[in-house]
Amino acid sequence: MEHASIQPENIEEAIDFYTDGLGLVEIAREDGTVYLGTSLTENFELAVTEGRVGIEHVAVRADNDAVVDDYENEFEGADVETSGSTTMNPASWPASGSKFRLAPPRDRDYR
Repeated sequence: MEHASIQPENIEEAIDFYTDGLGLVEIAREDGTVYLGTSLTENFELAVTEGRVGIEHVAVRADNDAVVDDYENEFEGADVETSGSTTMNPASWPASGSKFRLAPPRDRDYR
């Protein structure tokens, strides 16, 4: 898993939970989103944006394009929305490789 993006009912309570309870650290705040990570890399593992309650998306990454393509095909076959695979540029994104994003069904209540 590359990262996840969630939308809690109360962003500050969620940030407190993930930082105090799970030990993530705040990396940045930008355009209403708080980025949290393990501090082991420069990358974030969790994006938190207040809004519609639920999981916004999960991004999956692998060093091998074929592995990402296989996962993407498997999720598409299960009627899970994906955004398509892309190859990330190592110069602009430290965790380079291939990735795709998937979104859970929007008709579920995640509270």
